[in-house]
Amino acid sequence: MDLPPDRPYLFGYHPHGIIGMGAIATFGTDGTRFSQHFPGITPHLMTLSANFRLPFYRDLLMALGICSVSKRSCNYILGKGAGNAICIVIGGAAESLSAHPGTADLTLQNRMGFIKVAMQHGASLVPVFSFGENDIYEQMPNEKGTTLYSLQKHFQAVFGFTLPMFHGRGILNYNFGLMPYRRTIVSVFGRPIDVQKVERPSIEEVLKVHAQYIEEVKRIWEKYKDDSPILLELYWFMPQSWFVYLNMETLTNTTLDGLKLLSRGKVRDVYETSDPDQLLFVASDRISAYDVILNNGIPGKGAILTQMSLFWFEKLKNVIPNHFITANVEDMPAEIQLHAEKIKGRSMLVRRAKVIPIEAITRGYITGSAWAEYKTKGTMHNIQLPEGLKESEKLPQPVFTPSTKAEAGQHDENIHPDTARNLVGVAVYDRVSSAAVELYARAAEYALAQGVIIADTKFEFGLVPCQQYDHAIMIDGHPMEVILVDEVLTPDSSRFWPASDYKEGITPPSYDKQYLRDWMRSAGFVKGLEEGPDGQGWTIPPDVLEGTKVRYEEALQRLLGNVNTSV
Repeated sequence: MDLPPDRPYLFGYHPHGIIGMGAIATFGTDGTRFSQHFPGITPHLMTLSANFRLPFYRDLLMALGICSVSKRSCNYILGKGAGNAICIVIGGAAESLSAHPGTADLTLQNRMGFIKVAMQHGASLVPVFSFGENDIYEQMPNEKGTTLYSLQKHFQAVFGFTLPMFHGRGILNYNFGLMPYRRTIVSVFGRPIDVQKVERPSIEEVLKVHAQYIEEVKRIWEKYKDDSPILLELYWFMPQSWFVYLNMETLTNTTLDGLKLLSRGKVRDVYETSDPDQLLFVASDRISAYDVILNNGIPGKGAILTQMSLFWFEKLKNVIPNHFITANVEDMPAEIQLHAEKIKGRSMLVRRAKVIPIEAITRGYITGSAWAEYKTKGTMHNIQLPEGLKESEKLPQPVFTPSTKAEAGQHDENIHPDTARNLVGVAVYDRVSSAAVELYARAAEYALAQGVIIADTKFEFGLVPCQQYDHAIMIDGHPMEVILVDEVLTPDSSRFWPASDYKEGITPPSYDKQYLRDWMRSAGFVKGLEEGPDGQGWTIPPDVLEGTKVRYEEALQRLLGNVNTSV
C-alpha cells in the first residue's frame, strides 16, 4: 500500500490495549521501518497531556518524540502540511479497561473529534488495527457491574485516566511482573480515506466520513482476524498484493484450463500467459532431494517458498533486478484470475527470461557436497582449499561455486568456475558470480541478526532485453541484461542453521530439507535408486513429512517473523 507524502495524514490506532505498545513501536520509533515503508511521511504519536506531568515518564515520552493530543498540538503538526502525520489512539482510556487477551472491544461509535480535525486540515485518515495489542498483558476480571470496574471508572472521572489492574512477566521470571509478555503485535494499515479540506465541517459531513472510517476498521478486522500471527507480520512488511495464506491443502500438480503449461519442474509449474513477455509461476507442494521428486508433498510448502522469495526479492532488489511483477492474482491477466482460488498465495507473475544454464551456488561455510569433496581431494568444486578445514567451518569469504543446471530427474554436477565461465561466456559469468556473492553476503548479514546462519544457497539468473546500454551484455548482437529469477533463499535452495547451535566439526541442525535428505539416506537411498527400492518412487512417512513441514515453517518464522511490530 502506498501513502504518497503529498498530503498530511491522521492515523487512527486500534485497540488501545494497556499501554498501546504497538503504537509506540510503530509510530514512536522506527523499529518497524515506518520510514522505509512510507518515505517522506513524519509520524507523531499523540498521548494525553496529563502524561507530561509525570516525572521521568514525561522525559521518556519526549525522548521518543511523542506529543500531546491537545487540539492545539494536533493543529500545529497537521498545519505544517504535506508529509506530516499524527497518530491518535482513538479508544483512549475507556478501551484500556477492556483490554483482555483474545478480545478487541473498541470505543469508536461516538468518537468524532479526530474526524473533524482531519477534515479541517484535509488530512487523509488511515485506520491502523494492531492484532495482539490486547494479548501482551493479563488484566484482573473487571466486567461492567463489578466493584473493581466501578472503582476504575470513578478513578477515571476524577483524574482523567484509568488504572487497569494488570500484570505481565518479570525481568528474571515469566510469571509475574510489569514487562509485556513476548507475544506478537501486528499493525495492519487500512486503506486511506481521502477527505476534502473543510474549515468548519457540518455534523452531516463529519458523520459521513466517520461512517467510512468505521467501515474500513470493520474490513480490516473481518479480513485478517482469523489469520495466523506469522502471516499478519508478513502483511506489515509487504504490500497487500503479497499477502499469502499457508492454510492450504497439499497441491502437488496443477492443471489450469485455458493456460498452456510450459514446463513442470521439481517444484514449479510454469504457464504461458496472454502476454508473450510474462509467465505465471505456480509453486506446488512437491519436494525433491538428491534430484528425486518424492511421491507426496509438504502441505503449504509452495506458499512458504513464494512468501520467502517475495521477501528476498524486495529486500535485495538494489543488488540486481529480478523477474518479479506481482503476486496479486487480481492484478494478473484475466485468464489467470479464473484460477484465483487454486493459485492464490503460491503464484507469481514474472518477466520471461532466457535462463542462464548454471546453478549459481554461493557458499559461506564448507558443508554438504563441498565437504564430501574436500575430505577426499582437498578441493571444493575443484578449487584448491587450505589443509585442516573442519566440517561446517566458515570460509574466509563467500565463494562462488557453480554447478550445471540439469533437467528434472537428472543430476546437477559441481563444476570449476573456469568451466562455468567457458559455458556461459566471460561477461555473463562475471555478472552472475559477482551478483551471487553480493546477494549471499547481504542476506547472510540480515539472517545472522535473526539468529540464522545461511551456510550456502543457490541462485538462478536469466537474460532479458536491456534498454540501458551501459548495463548491457551483447548476446548474438542483442543488448541483454542479467536478472535474478526463480526462487530466492528458501529452505529448498539454501541451508539454514540456528546460530545458537552452530559449532565446527559437526553438521548443525537445520531449517531446510537436510532433514529429508538424512531420512532418504537412512532409508537406503544411493545413486541408482532414484525410482525407490521397489521401483515405485520414494514416499515420505508421516513423521518425516511433519518434521520437514515444521522446519520450513520455522525458517519462515525465524527469518521473516521479526520484520514488523513484534513485542
